Amino acid sequence: MTRCKSPTIGTILCASLFAITACSDDDNPYTAPPDPNAIATDLTDPAQVIEAYEKALAKKNYTAYEALLDANFEFFPLEWDATDFPWMTGESWPRATELEIIGNMFNPNFAGYENPVDVIEMNLTILSQRALGNGGTELTCTQQGRVLTVGNDGWSLDTRVIVELVPRNGFLRITKFTEVDAVLTGRGASSVEVSSWGSIKGLYR
Repeated sequence: MTRCKSPTIGTILCASLFAITACSDDDNPYTAPPDPNAIATDLTDPAQVIEAYEKALAKKNYTAYEALLDANFEFFPLEWDATDFPWMTGESWPRATELEIIGNMFNPNFAGYENPVDVIEMNLTILSQRALGNGGTELTCTQQGRVLTVGNDGWSLDTRVIVELVPRNGFLRITKFTEVDAVLTGRGASSVEVSSWGSIKGLYR
């Protein structure tokens, strides 16, 4: 007569532990931590678009900055700065030029006439908002900030701007950014020159 061997206590415990571990893995799947530099760009709230624009500059996030700009984007510098841009056709520059400039400003190894940019601080405050006939939104804002270089110098700015947003595929994109006036008197902190956003960007073309 052959006896049936009963499972040992050790075998039962191992099987139980394996089952518990398998269940734990299924119930709590691994999720990667959020990217601290990630910036949401598929937005429908104008205020959130402005905030994302500020963050893209502060974090030097080229991908986010590019995503926020509409395909028909134009930047209009201050009228009295126009002579500083002999390469500009008409009164504005297009998206491709804007992205070239921003790419240079975000590049820590930029080797142009100016030192590479170290810090970009930008704060836009919405003063008014109105709906446009094309379904877009026009924002009038104050724009204050600083652009500091690795050489411990740079520029400060205090301008009033008009930002036009348009809906594209359900989300808002910046299609026009216009500087309309600026506070250009005096100087900022040590070695920081008071300027305008357009003039600063023009140095990095």
